[in-house]
Amino acid sequence: MTAVDAGGTEVSRISEHALLRIDQDIAQVSADLQEAHHYVYSRFVQRPEAGGWPQFLDESGPPTATGTACVASSLIRMGVERQDVHLIEATDLLCSEQCADGGWSKPGFADHLSLTLVTCLSLHALAALGLFSRHPVVDEGLMWLSRAQNDDGGWGCLASDDLSDVTATAYALRALDLSHASAAPLRQVRDRGVDWLVRQQNDDGGWGIRHGERSTAAHTAHAVEGMHAAPMPWACAAALDDAREWLLTTLPTAPLVPWIEHYQLPASIASGLPRRLHSARLRWTHLPAERSLIALLGLGVDVHHPTVRRLVDDLAERHEKDLCWQVPGVPAVSASWAVLEAVNALSRYVEAVEASRWRTVCHVLTASVVPRIAELEKAQEELRLRTDVLATPPVDEGRRAWKALLSPRVLAIELTAAALGSGLVATLGRAIGADTEALVFAWGAWVVAIPLFIMAARRG
Repeated sequence: MTAVDAGGTEVSRISEHALLRIDQDIAQVSADLQEAHHYVYSRFVQRPEAGGWPQFLDESGPPTATGTACVASSLIRMGVERQDVHLIEATDLLCSEQCADGGWSKPGFADHLSLTLVTCLSLHALAALGLFSRHPVVDEGLMWLSRAQNDDGGWGCLASDDLSDVTATAYALRALDLSHASAAPLRQVRDRGVDWLVRQQNDDGGWGIRHGERSTAAHTAHAVEGMHAAPMPWACAAALDDAREWLLTTLPTAPLVPWIEHYQLPASIASGLPRRLHSARLRWTHLPAERSLIALLGLGVDVHHPTVRRLVDDLAERHEKDLCWQVPGVPAVSASWAVLEAVNALSRYVEAVEASRWRTVCHVLTASVVPRIAELEKAQEELRLRTDVLATPPVDEGRRAWKALLSPRVLAIELTAAALGSGLVATLGRAIGADTEALVFAWGAWVVAIPLFIMAARRG
C-alpha cells in the first residue's frame, strides 16, 4: 500500500467514525422524542364535544387550554400531521376554550379574566395547527394581546396590570410573530414590545424578571426568543451578541435547577374577583436547561460546543423510559409544559446536528489530519537536511586554503602587502643602521607572514 492509499484510508476511517457518532447522537435523542410522542398521544382525554389534554398528563382530569396547547404544539414539532384526529379535536377545544374577552385562561379564572401566558400558548398552538391572523378566533386573541399591553410597551401576567415582565413580553412577541399579525396597529404593538424588551437588558448582558433584577438563564433565553420574533431582529444584534456572551459565560457552571416564579394578583384586580380568588397566586416554572438550549441554537452556537453538550446531556438524564421528561424539584408529575419545552429544545437540536453533519466531519478531519500533516512536513524537512549532508563530498582543507591563497584577489593583496612591507623594512633599516643581510631577512619574514595571516583570518 502506498503512502497516498494509506492516507486516504485514514481519512475515510476518521470520516466514518465522525458520521457514526453523529448518527448515534441523533438516534438517542430521536428515541427519547419518539417515546415521549407515544406517551403524550396516549394521554388524550376524549370528550363528547372536543377532546384534548390535561395540564398534568399523569392525571385523569378534564382537558385544559394549557395542556392541550402544549401537547398539540409538541406533536406538531414531532412531525404529527395537522389532519390527525386528535389534533383536529384539539383545535376545536382551543377554539371553544376562548374566553369572552378574547383571551384564554386557567380553570377557575376563565369566567373572570384571561392570562397572558395561557393566551400566548393557545395562539402558538393554533398557529402550529394552521390557524393564523384573519381567522376569527386568532384575531380575537390578537386583539386581546393588543389591549393587554401595558403603557410601557411590555406585558404582564394579566391584561394591563402595569407589571410588565420579560417572560410574558417574550411570549406575546412570539404569538404576534407566529400568528402572522401584519396589520399596521399590531405591527406598532410589536415594535413597542421589542423596544421594552431590549431596554430591560441588564448591564451584564443578561435579563431578569425585568431591568435591575438578577439575570437568569431562563429570562435571558426568553428575551432572546422574543427578539428573534421582532420584525427586524438584526436591529437587536448588539443585545443578542451580549446575551450570547452572557449565556456562554454563565451556563458552564450555573446549576440547571428549575425554579418557580410567583405572581400575586394586584389588590385592584383581586377585589373584583370571587373571594376564593382574592389570595390566588399564579405560578410559572422556569426550565433553564430547555430554555437555554433553544436560545443558544437560535444564536448559532455550534452543536458540539461543550455548553450545548451539557444541556443535551441534562435532558437525556431526565428522560424517563416510556414516559417523558421529569422536572427536578417538582413532584413526580408529567407536566405538559415540560414536554413542550423539552420537545422544542431537542427537536431543534436534532435539526441543527443534521444540518451541520458534513461541517462536523470536516471539523473532525481538520482537527485530526492537520497535526499529522505538520508532523510529516517536519519529518520530511529533517530527512532533506540529512540527505544534503550525505550528498556533499568531503572537503580537502589544505587544497581549499592554497586555492584561496592563489586566487587573483588574494594574490593582488599579497603583492601589495609585500611591496609596502619591503619599503617599510628598508626605511626602518636605514633609520636604525642595519646591514643588508638583516634587511633581506626581515623582508623575507614579512612576505612569509602575509599568506599565513590571511589563511588564519579565513579559517576564523
